[in-house]
Amino acid sequence: MTFGCGRGFLHRSSALADADAFQSIGLNRRDAMWAITGLIGMHGAETLPLFQSGGAPPRWVDDESGLPPMPPGEEVIHDYRALSISLKAHPMSFLREDLTRRRFVPNDELRTMNPGHTVMVSGLVLVRQRPGTASGVIFATLEDESGVANIIVWPKVFEANRRVVLGARVLGVRGILQREGIVIHVIAKEFVDLTPDMARIAGGTDIRRTGHRQGRRSKVGWPEG
Repeated sequence: MTFGCGRGFLHRSSALADADAFQSIGLNRRDAMWAITGLIGMHGAETLPLFQSGGAPPRWVDDESGLPPMPPGEEVIHDYRALSISLKAHPMSFLREDLTRRRFVPNDELRTMNPGHTVMVSGLVLVRQRPGTASGVIFATLEDESGVANIIVWPKVFEANRRVVLGARVLGVRGILQREGIVIHVIAKEFVDLTPDMARIAGGTDIRRTGHRQGRRSKVGWPEG
């Protein structure tokens, strides 16, 4: 490993490590970041006036970080942060056991359900849009590990739930299933912000082992089941 690398090289290497790009050569994300951090520290030391006149500092390398590997959920969240995609798993899959207990169904099951029924779906918020020709209606798309769910939010429902609808990065929706030909929508009635649940996965806590902590609800009294 060569020290005294340029800052551009170090910046690019840090980005690659954050994206888990060194896995193919046997370095997991944490070990790679540890190695890059060591390079950055040496580069900074070599630029100090003390070492410019007295020579470079000793080049000591700690090859082992001693850090435990990231839990799978945290790995996937970091993949999404760096690349907006992961080949390991979908983030929602790490919440599925808890979501099933709370009666959220996988999005692909909407195809087999009868219109008019109340359903609960969830997912990463991919799209929020309010076309100028839609009279204030908001259309949202949620993605889980099985597929997407199209959500319609009427203006009055949006105004009553503005904070959750606009702020949640991971959203749970309770509403009425509607089908028009092959197009399936859920007419939203209530919302729950699941972002805190996903944040726990990102922090390395497996939600399936620690019990459920409620996210912010848009209405009081939505039963968990």
